[in-house]
Amino acid sequence: MKNVLFVLLLMNILYVSSGLAQNRSIPGKITTPYPTFINLAMEWTIEGDDNANGVVLVKFREKGKDAWHDGMSLFRVPAGKNLVFTWKNKHSGSIFDVKPDTEYEIRLTLTDPDGGSSERTVTARTRAVPVIGGSAEIIDIAPGEYDTLRTISGTRERPKVYRCSKGNASFTYIDVNNRKWVYIEGLHVTNLKPEGIGIQMNGAENCMITGCTIHAVYGIVAYKPGAENCYICDNVLTGICEWTNEAMGAHGANIGEGIEMTGPGNVICYNRVAGFRDCISTMEDQHVVNQTCIDIYNNDIFRGADDAIEADFCFSNCRIFRNRITNCFVGLSSQPGLGGPNYFFRNSMYNLIHGAFKLKRFSQGDVVMHNTVVKVGAGLSGNDSMDYAWFRNNLAIGGPDGGVKWGDYGAGNPYAADIIKPWKHCSFDYDAVGIFAGTYVANIGKHPFSEIEKHGIEHLVLGETFENVQFPNPPVPEREIQDLRPKAGAKVIDKAIPIANMNDKFTGSGPDIGAYEFGQELPHYGPRNNEAGDVTEYRPRLFFREDWKEIPAATPVTQEHVANKDLVLSLYGPGADSIKKSHHPRPPDDPYYIWSGLCTGNWAVTLKNPTSYVDLSNFAKIVWRSKQSGLRRLHIILKLADGTWLVSDKCDDVSKDWRVSEFNLADITWYELDIAAVVEGSPVPNPDLSRVDEIGFTDLMRGGWSIACSRLDWIEVYGKAVPR
Repeated sequence: MKNVLFVLLLMNILYVSSGLAQNRSIPGKITTPYPTFINLAMEWTIEGDDNANGVVLVKFREKGKDAWHDGMSLFRVPAGKNLVFTWKNKHSGSIFDVKPDTEYEIRLTLTDPDGGSSERTVTARTRAVPVIGGSAEIIDIAPGEYDTLRTISGTRERPKVYRCSKGNASFTYIDVNNRKWVYIEGLHVTNLKPEGIGIQMNGAENCMITGCTIHAVYGIVAYKPGAENCYICDNVLTGICEWTNEAMGAHGANIGEGIEMTGPGNVICYNRVAGFRDCISTMEDQHVVNQTCIDIYNNDIFRGADDAIEADFCFSNCRIFRNRITNCFVGLSSQPGLGGPNYFFRNSMYNLIHGAFKLKRFSQGDVVMHNTVVKVGAGLSGNDSMDYAWFRNNLAIGGPDGGVKWGDYGAGNPYAADIIKPWKHCSFDYDAVGIFAGTYVANIGKHPFSEIEKHGIEHLVLGETFENVQFPNPPVPEREIQDLRPKAGAKVIDKAIPIANMNDKFTGSGPDIGAYEFGQELPHYGPRNNEAGDVTEYRPRLFFREDWKEIPAATPVTQEHVANKDLVLSLYGPGADSIKKSHHPRPPDDPYYIWSGLCTGNWAVTLKNPTSYVDLSNFAKIVWRSKQSGLRRLHIILKLADGTWLVSDKCDDVSKDWRVSEFNLADITWYELDIAAVVEGSPVPNPDLSRVDEIGFTDLMRGGWSIACSRLDWIEVYGKAVPR
């Protein structure tokens, strides 16, 4: 009898211990997979925590800096399965909008009231944005029309660049399959054959497609085995789909994909995509390969007959943000998400039909934040069974359904909100909804909106929320792009819940609900420096040129010697009063130039446009003609809008004759500059060059007459003007 009691007691102890072990977190491995240029992912696998009450707080900082910043907490992702795909028991999440090519320390603090708490610090480095530097091998294609471009792989140190610098080169098809380190820049592709593909990238790694104009049934594709760490940016893609009821929806008369890719780490940004079944898409079902850590942002999407962005079968840390979507059947699709978290935030959507958010096939792990929606039918919508969805700070206005069953599926009920079949782990709050006309109804599952969203806002009025925005009823014909920033006095201002690393930079007493903060400038959507869609404008234009007036020499040089009437001259340093505008009658081709030979101390010369800053952050360059002697080396200097002074590591060294030199600013390492003494200081990693005030040059030395001096004949700056 004693033995039986002992066995029963032991079994009871083991049962209780087993129960405790299931709820207790057992921390496992931390990984930071597939960094992109501006976002980092973290995955912390665990065992246990069956009651899912463990929490991981996030702090991060640039390595070597003192200040820590709060990140968004990781999401608890229980192990799961959907179709043939499985995912592990973990905490997972992202850090957003950090600097490219920068190492970060990330402190993760796991707290579980049942035990197993832990703190760990890991490091991760964002990828460097690809630039076409001096080491690249340039294949300069002659202007003309061609059938197929078959590319050859480059290397990290020497990527191969295919471009046409003297006009337009147009192809029917470009083959980047299984290539590495290939950059396609500024080429044209036209392929309107049935199922015609413009650029194909199956198996590509670290390739870039940039500044291209593509008119094809399938624009840019990467099928199995998928692409990895590729960069698709600043392209204009046009398909063949029309905006008609017959063409809409999964069963409509539509065809083609604008950008369709599978594989991890790909970045798709600043493209203009119009006229496809799905404008930007990941792959589905058996065609899926490791769809994780994919960034899709700042794209301008117009006329998607089915989905604007189809982020289906994404596993985790796919980020779809800051896109502008107009005239599309569906806005954002996650059909399904495979565990997550997958993020959909700060997207602006106008004139949608079926749903703003198509979360179907038991999608799990969708994080939906700070989006703005104006559409017929249901405003804030979720179409089918979903779980572990997290909605915060979204703004949606629905209304009449247009009177037609558009694309078989229709526009949904004419409600402010209609979230269908949310399972028990879903969470909704701080959203703001309204309808344009009719009886107000807002539901989340089988419950009224107000019952679920304790801090939500109801009964928004279109005219009180936006400035001069029409409700898109009927949705056909196409509507113009709308500005969906909140107007003064809108109910959504200052009413959002703060979310670390998501809405920290608010302008009022709190962040605003929706995609935009009141009073902020609109983000840039579509190709940068290409407002008209003309690929020849892809690179920055000439911002200014200065080559000095052909008037008598003088010491010091003054504003009178500046040839460009739009520029203001400034001189700095202890040698400023000895900077000469020089010229000699012999030799006969002697230019009018700046000369440092007489300077009794360090010196610097700058120029600025008083009405415009200049954005030197994207493909900017500086070109000048100079001649140095002795040990003098001429460096670029910049004054940023915030008063910071920088000096370049790259320079122009000694030359026996005048020489033209070109500097790609993306290749430069910058140092602090003490402008009073004109002396360099510590390195400044990744400075923000989007608003540069003054641009100039110095050799960081005093003059030594003709045998030790710097001379500058002219200077050109290529960048985008930014109003002051």
